[in-house]
Amino acid sequence: MNGRLLSLSLAFAMTLSAATPERPEKKRPVERLMNMSPEERQKALQNLPPARRERLERRLTEIQKLPTAQQNRIMTRQQMLNSLPPERQVQVRRSVRQFVNMPEDRRAVINEELNYIAPLRDQERQAYLNSDEFRNRYSAGEQQMLSHLTEITPQP
Repeated sequence: MNGRLLSLSLAFAMTLSAATPERPEKKRPVERLMNMSPEERQKALQNLPPARRERLERRLTEIQKLPTAQQNRIMTRQQMLNSLPPERQVQVRRSVRQFVNMPEDRRAVINEELNYIAPLRDQERQAYLNSDEFRNRYSAGEQQMLSHLTEITPQP
């Protein structure tokens, strides 16, 4: 997967991310809408204020334009995020926002690292994240961000 798609996937994971720490069982609107039939979705959207409806429809359209494999990856990331304890979800969402807002050149480096880490088994991931090679290459903040992002990075 190329860097642009991974960035997009992470951004959508944040957009779709489940609820607030106070209500971890609540799904975000886009996630709920994606799981509805077209008829149910239309009915749910018709009662919303125009600006909100337009924003949700735009997000749904962006997701639906992606290849099926990419849509599945987004949903897998979302499920992985939802399975984390609420406090951890907050930390991971913060790291996703940090990643999305990084300068493009640095995001590309982090993106390459995520692509390297993705196929590693959990034990291999942990060993790599604790290695001197990894710690010498990234700042403490980037190390923490990468660690958080690997929690929602499924193995291929």
